[in-house]
Amino acid sequence: MNDLRIIRLDPSAASFDADVARWHEVHVASSLPERPDSSPWRIAEVRDYVGTPVPFRWCVGWLALCGDDAVGAALLEAPLVTNLEVANVFVDVLPSARRGGVGTALLDVVEGEARRRGRTIAMAEVSFGLELPEDGAGSPDVHFARTRGYDVALGDVQRRLELPVDPVLLDRLAAEAAPHHAAYRIEVVRGALPDTLAPGYAALASTLAVEAPAGDLLLEAEDPSTQGWRDREAAYARQGLTLWHALALSPAGEVVAHSTIAVSAHDPSLCHQWGTLVRADHRGHRLGLAVKVALHRALQADGAPAPQVATWNATVNDHMVAINDRLGFHKVGRSVELQKRL
Repeated sequence: MNDLRIIRLDPSAASFDADVARWHEVHVASSLPERPDSSPWRIAEVRDYVGTPVPFRWCVGWLALCGDDAVGAALLEAPLVTNLEVANVFVDVLPSARRGGVGTALLDVVEGEARRRGRTIAMAEVSFGLELPEDGAGSPDVHFARTRGYDVALGDVQRRLELPVDPVLLDRLAAEAAPHHAAYRIEVVRGALPDTLAPGYAALASTLAVEAPAGDLLLEAEDPSTQGWRDREAAYARQGLTLWHALALSPAGEVVAHSTIAVSAHDPSLCHQWGTLVRADHRGHRLGLAVKVALHRALQADGAPAPQVATWNATVNDHMVAINDRLGFHKVGRSVELQKRL
């Protein structure tokens, strides 16, 4: 495209909100909404990522224009506390504008900025349908990434669960798990965690990247500090997200297991299951099942917040997949996490 222009989203510009809206339109359209696994970001999340400086990440976005038409969108996220070698890159191109050099031009800009910020590892994610194999062979997006030097580091499967979950099933699973964790206490919190629980949660949740199966991804644990978690909570609140946490407390009162679901004020169709983790020295007590069951019970006590909840599991995470299968999750799509040495 000879008339292709790439502009940077500028939070100080009068056009910022309009540019973010155009960015989001490209993102949604390129996410193939007709696919059952489509799960694009909400516009409030994009606006906050790009427009609000935070202590734990640096983020910038770009919009690709052909004439006056937006045809591509890109974003770069650089962690600022841990994983200081990593840059997370996102590139979307309208289906009608593909194979015209838009993706290549955007990726050149994003990777160039990552290098200028001293990042040596670029990470990306590509989703595709269940009809393709685990490594994404046959996906044009995976093919594009691989021709640009990205290697598949981990395969994931997206699963969804219809809400509300049958209370009889939840009761049966809770009763099955209960004898194994009689000495533990399960608590569910909606919204901000109290000061008594936030430090333990932050310390445990920070290890998810290294405790969960990560394939060949070159990741470190995240910031374990309470203030770091409070900064993230504030960002989620700005984005219209309400978090529900189920926590397992040891006999000594330590947070040793957790599960989290995010509910968006801007999307009544889908909520997202985030991390579930049991500390290594407390495994074997069915705590993973216990916190997930407790979370769903609390979440739907006053009515399910959405028709479905989505979750992503590494294909090699047999234990968590087994729990999700028992709750009734079913496969809807695949993705691969890719990385490249810059």
